[in-house]
This record gives sequence, C-alpha cells and structure tokens, in this order.
Amino acid sequence: MTGADEVEVSKDGGNTWKSDWRLPVGRKTYMERSPQRLQGVALDTAPIDLGIIETNAEHFVVVALGNQGVLVRTPAGKWERYAVGSAVPIPYQAANFTEASQVLFAEHIEAFLAATMIFLLLSLCTWLSAYINSDKVLRKKVLRALLPLGFAVTIFLLYHVLDAFSGGSRSFDSPIPRSVVFWSRIVISLLPVLGFVVTWIAVILVVEGRKLGFLALLFAILYSVLFDFGILFPLQLWALGPIPVYAVAQMIATVVGMLLLLAGLIMEYRISSRAVRIVN
Repeated sequence: MTGADEVEVSKDGGNTWKSDWRLPVGRKTYMERSPQRLQGVALDTAPIDLGIIETNAEHFVVVALGNQGVLVRTPAGKWERYAVGSAVPIPYQAANFTEASQVLFAEHIEAFLAATMIFLLLSLCTWLSAYINSDKVLRKKVLRALLPLGFAVTIFLLYHVLDAFSGGSRSFDSPIPRSVVFWSRIVISLLPVLGFVVTWIAVILVVEGRKLGFLALLFAILYSVLFDFGILFPLQLWALGPIPVYAVAQMIATVVGMLLLLAGLIMEYRISSRAVRIVN
C-alpha cells in the first residue's frame, strides 16, 4: 500500500512492484456524488490495512478500506468488495436511470434552462426568418406582430428599474397596500411570458402558411425537449458507467448541444421561411 487508491504486488521479493488493484478511473467522482454516501463523512478509497489469510494451498488478500468495507483478492486473482457492518461499499456507477437522475439533479436543472434558451433562440430564428423572407408589406405586419413581446419586456424592465431605485414597494411606509404590491409583481413577472405567447400567435396569423407557422412553433417545442435529453444522455452514460470520466461526458454533451443547436436553427429557419414564401 502506498497511500494511493491502489494495491501493488511484487513477485520478486519486493524488488519490483506493479498495481494489482486500482480504483477505476473517474469513478471516485461518482462515489462522492452518490445518494448512498453519508453526508459529512469523508470517502475512504485508499487502503488503510492489509492482511493475508492462508487456507490449505490457497491464500486470500484482505484489504481494509475504512467506510468502504473491505477488498478481497481471491485465489483466482479477482478483486471483490464486501461490506463490513455499516461500512457498505458505494457502487462505482448507478444501477439504473433513476439513480443516475439522483446523481445528476443539478445537471437536470441546467439542461432544462439550456433547453428553454434553445426554445427562445428557435423562436427568434422563426421571427427573423419571417421578416427576412417577406416583402415590404408583410415585413410591416411581422414587426407589428413583435410589438406585444417588445411592449411586455419594456414594461417588465421599467418596473424593476424604478422599483430598484425608489424602493417604494419594499418600504414599510409605502401607502400602497401590500396585496396590491404582491399581485402587481406577479402580473409584471408574467408579462414577458404572456407577450411571448401573443407574439407567437400573431406571427402565425400574419403568414398565410399558417399550418407551417404552427409547425414551426411545434418544432421549437419538441426540439427543445430533444435538446434537453440530448445533452443529458452523455452525463447519464457517465453515471451508468460506460463513460468513465465526468469531464469527457461534459465535453461530449457540449459538442452534442452545439450540433443540435446548429441543426435546429437551420431546420427552424427553413420551416418558417417556407411558411412565408407560400404568400409570395
């Protein structure tokens, strides 16, 4: 034992040594995030003691791993982990997608936020495509269709800027009833969402290829869901074990996300431009 996460063996009386057991590459990260790990308790993955048990012509090597139980090297040369009392070894990977989701809870939130941003980008791509591929008359209609979103975002920003500078809604001496302040915040917070929905409907109604306009909206929604699953899948493979190192899974998820974004923007642009060209 060298203090590292491995056990070395010598077959020439100690002159040379080589690793006989080593903690699988990248799996300590999973073990540290596993729901089976006791919070606030350090993870013991380095051997702390070793003993050899001889039975007839065979021998077993038993290695203590603290709260990770023991390692046992069988006469056949296979290393196996066993629990000792409450010291139960944490698995190197998730047993199923449910366990993987528990480990990747933060990543699920990040993927959802990224998918939301993709939906917004695809929507902007549709509106931009509708404007670019229109004639002068239709461009004015497209611009008018974008007014609800612009109005809602402007009101939202002005409200919060004024609120930040005045502090009126947070003041205990404010003459405005707190219930009015509370509901005004709710309404103002929902304005961008409402404006976004109204703008989408308005754009669909502007183009005469309304079925394709609706298809562009449906595509943006479904593709955002696909994007969410697409960037999560490499991370799930890391949790399940096929991808050993978390950094590699992150890199794959980033590449997949960029490719999906590019493909989505191209397809969304083509669908929305086709909806406008029907008019022309």
